[in-house]
This record gives sequence, C-alpha cells and structure tokens, in this order.
Amino acid sequence: MDLTTLDGTRAIYPAHLPAVTELEQLSGGNANYVWRAHLSSPLEDGSQTLVIKHAEAHLKINPNSQLDDMRMEDEHAALGLFAKGGPLHEVVRDDTRIVYVPSIYHYDATTKTLYMSDAGVGRPTLKEFLINPAFAANNIDSQRLRDLGRAIGGFLRTLHDTGRDNLTRLNGVLNEKLGPLTKQQLICEYYYKQYRGVISKLGIIGMDQAVAAVEAFAASDAFYARETFVMGDFWPGNLLVDAESLGCACVVDWEMARIGVPTLDVSQFCAELYMAEKFKGSAAAKEVMKGLIEAYGVDRLDLQAFAVGLAMHVAVVGTNYGWETDQEKLREVVRGAAIYAASALDADFVRTVFV
Repeated sequence: MDLTTLDGTRAIYPAHLPAVTELEQLSGGNANYVWRAHLSSPLEDGSQTLVIKHAEAHLKINPNSQLDDMRMEDEHAALGLFAKGGPLHEVVRDDTRIVYVPSIYHYDATTKTLYMSDAGVGRPTLKEFLINPAFAANNIDSQRLRDLGRAIGGFLRTLHDTGRDNLTRLNGVLNEKLGPLTKQQLICEYYYKQYRGVISKLGIIGMDQAVAAVEAFAASDAFYARETFVMGDFWPGNLLVDAESLGCACVVDWEMARIGVPTLDVSQFCAELYMAEKFKGSAAAKEVMKGLIEAYGVDRLDLQAFAVGLAMHVAVVGTNYGWETDQEKLREVVRGAAIYAASALDADFVRTVFV
C-alpha cells in the first residue's frame, strides 16, 4: 500500500475518528507527506479538520535521499511531552498564550503516521507572512509585531527553562539519532561544515576569523552540550500564524527535537528574520526579532553560539535555499553576518545590532 497517495492515506485512516469527507495534500515541507482531512462531524474539541502527517524512509522531495522514518516517532514523542501531566505541559498550560503546539489525536506507529490538530485553514507560515507583499506586514504597527516577537521569545524562554527543570524526565524520551548520525551531527555535517565552502564560493575574502570561529564551535564540546530540551528546527517556516490578528502562532514540525543547546534555537530563528530583512526588505521581521530577543533575554544567550550560529545559517541557507539571486547582494549580507561571528562576543554588541 502506497501511503504517499490519497487512496493509501484513506485506507489506513483510524475508524475511531470522525469520517473524512475530503482529503487534500498540503504544500510545504521537504521531508514528509502532509494532508488535511475535512471531517463529517467535529472532534471532541470542536475541530472540523485535522492534519495527517506521514514519514517514509526518504525525503518527500527526493525519494533517493534516505532519511530515517523514526523521525515521526520523535515528533509524536515531543508533542506528547506538552500534554497534561507531561514534563513540558507548563509551556502551554496558560490558555492565554499566543504560541502553542498541535494536539495529538492518534499515532500509528506501524505506518509512522501522526494525526493531530490543524493550525488553521489558510494560515501562512510566519516566513511567508513577513516576506510576501500580499500580507503587507511592513504596514502593521511595530508594537503589534514586537508583541508577536515577545510571545515567540517568551515561548522559547519557557520551553528552555521548563526543559532544564525537567531534564531528568526528558533524558531518553527522544531518539538521539536519525540513521547513523545523531541529530546534532547531522546539523554539523549539512550546515556548519559547509560554511567554509560557501564563503570561498562567494569569493568573500578576509573572513578567516569567522570561518575559524564557526569550525571551532562545531568541533567543540559546547556544540554538543546537553543543556535542555530544544525544538531543534526553530524557524519562521515552522510557525503558522493568524495573519489578521497576530493573536496566535502554532509551532509545527518537532521531529528534530532533542536535548541540546538552547541558544541555537534562538540563533536559527533570528538568522531567518535577519535574512527576511536584508534580502526581502522586511522591516516587520526586524521588529519581530527585537521583541523576541527582548523577551528571551540577551543575558541568557551564549553569545558566541548565537553569533556563530547566525553567521553560519545566513551563509549556508541564504546561499543554498534561493534567498537571493543577486550575487553581490548575497555576498554583502553573508559578509555582514560573518563579521558578527568574528566580533559579537559581548552583550552590548548584540543589543546594538539586534535590539
């Protein structure tokens, strides 16, 4: 049975959930097959739709690229930690919180298929909201944008604090590996180890100190530290937002969750906001970043990890994922971020640049 198709997905649909009247495949995401099911009757929480997410042992966009399907076990386990009685429930306990995570309705461990709450029909990712002119994010009051950033930063702060307080309960819950490598080793191989080559390919000279800083951090014990629970892939493309009210944001795609370095959740998110501002002219992204760092707290960051993580992400993701076609503009932005890696080792500098 081909579970990457509509018919295959219908065939394994759980009988105890309301019947499906319509099934649509959702766009976005490179790794998994995701569907929205419209239901004949509402679920107990009143929802008329749910999301179905299925993992194969390869990337959706490239079936020849193998990827351990145990990643869906990890997403199921990670989301379960937020349930009532779970070690991370405190993160989402307050019903007034803007930022939340999906609820689980069912998990089929045999087929690696997860059935969970829908973040909302038609809601864009935060990335799309910030850079797509149709949403006119730059015209929104800066205070509202900063408030959204504060909510995101507050969510991360609470997540990391709660994870640290419950580290004993969290150890061993999630798989350390995806295939032969740990998740952190995968990040090192696919991102950090590409930094030198990207700088060279772009022809940026005088960046030896930045390259050395990135490579030294990726080879250090600090890069592999087990400090607290981290989302592991925290970027605006994994937040679905209400584009009208900015009153809610759902964090999705938890398969890379692990015990790791909290600052790297912050630096990845800020790197994406930085690129949205520099490459796409999103003044709104800068306001969100200001609110995020204010709420999270500069003094809580490992400043070297923050600067290095941001510089690496801007260079590797900015170059390899189509952020900018103008090579001179690309070099300018990557060079600017590289300077942070070489220089941003004090809180005052970070405040000046990002807050």
